[in-house]
Amino acid sequence: MMRLMKNRNLSIRIIAAALAVLIALSAMACKQEPAPVEPVADEITFSSEIDVMTTSQKATVENIYKTDFFRKDACTFDKDLALLSCTLAASTKRDNVIKSFNAMCFDTIYQHWNDDTDIFGCSYVFGHRKVDDYELIAVYMNWIDYDVEWAGNLTIGEDSECDGNHKGFHLAAEKAYAALKQYVETNFKDRNLKIWVTGYSRAAALADVLAYNIIDKNELKVKQSDLFAYSFESAGSLLATNSKEYQCIHNIVVEADLLAGIVPASYGLVRPGVDIVLDATPETVNEALHQVIGEEITMPDFTPGEGYADPTEFLDYFLSQILCECEEHQEGYEGIVPSLQSRARFCSSVQEKLTYLLEVLMKSKRTGLNALAEYGKQKVTNPETGEIDMIAALSLVGTWTDTDGFYNGDETTKGLKQILDESGITYDDAKLKNACDLLHGLFYNATLFASAANFAVNEPLKNNLLYCVSCHYPEVFYSLLKTYQ
Repeated sequence: MMRLMKNRNLSIRIIAAALAVLIALSAMACKQEPAPVEPVADEITFSSEIDVMTTSQKATVENIYKTDFFRKDACTFDKDLALLSCTLAASTKRDNVIKSFNAMCFDTIYQHWNDDTDIFGCSYVFGHRKVDDYELIAVYMNWIDYDVEWAGNLTIGEDSECDGNHKGFHLAAEKAYAALKQYVETNFKDRNLKIWVTGYSRAAALADVLAYNIIDKNELKVKQSDLFAYSFESAGSLLATNSKEYQCIHNIVVEADLLAGIVPASYGLVRPGVDIVLDATPETVNEALHQVIGEEITMPDFTPGEGYADPTEFLDYFLSQILCECEEHQEGYEGIVPSLQSRARFCSSVQEKLTYLLEVLMKSKRTGLNALAEYGKQKVTNPETGEIDMIAALSLVGTWTDTDGFYNGDETTKGLKQILDESGITYDDAKLKNACDLLHGLFYNATLFASAANFAVNEPLKNNLLYCVSCHYPEVFYSLLKTYQ
């Protein structure tokens, strides 16, 4: 019995020793032959979507990422990098932004989405990949799926605020800049950096200011030759006397785009960097659309008129109409008549009211705006024909432009207060009443009101205005850039 036990113990020791040897050999093998690491491709083709706003559809476009884009001098415009930047900047959904970052093999992805009520906030995504001895940081500034930031778009600010720069853009871009510094400090401190920044529309203005700050502040130690900034359809963001023509900031704009020109140069605000202007004549635009997107895509009709022969001249005409002079006091209205004539007049008579009105209408995913639009549509549409009833429309305008009419309504027409209450939107009652006074006040700017009415009922003028708005659409911009020589 004792012999059996000794033999068993010996067998156990032999088995244990054998297992130990096998484990050691296995560990040595793993240590000596590490798993191969797949190299990150220097050229990547992938697809993404852009909105086709003229038909409320989407188009799939092919993109090419090349590491060679970022081995060149950033101050030299690169059309292929511009196209890649454009499709990233004009992404249709948040998920599509992240898919594009992943497709281009960017890592260390950081997302921030401004889903609260900060009108001076913004959304952005950062990502990273290696380019030789540099860390390439990609910065996407967001233009999709935002709401209350609309109020920040039109908060231009007095020229005594934010160094005279556009207040809404300045404050939002400062937050993105602070986040970028923290991202670099956390992940790539004391490394050689290249930075790629892009944005479309509102985000283009923020991208401009962000890129300007990177060079001007010089805290990230990035040279102009290593800052690849591509903005698309940007409005003026910096006070002209502050701006410098940094050659690495490429602003690509369609010359007749209403929204890019909605902050007038007469307010003293410009785009930093260098402008590349795309032709907007109807023949050029439609040919580009047909070639890139499809034959069925067509712009609104454009009709030359007295004093203008093309969309660019028409845009100048339109802006001159809304920047018209007006009497400061009108009979029947006490106080300053709202005016867009100058930055000072806009800030003193329009900005506070317009900002609060937009903030209330746009919050909670534009619930208030949607309810207001639906109510207005019901009031002015003939239920039998489905067409606009001009008498009903004039009655609605009459009620809403009367004293307190937009706020309270009357016995037959709801005011904004009731519409918001029914939609469950909260607001400051005193601020809302003050904001609603804006519509009443604009009625007493007789020149501006008459001009707005003319653009609303004159079919050629209305189509021309729609044409200039359509010049801001992603499919129009992308098509013009794609065919740009």
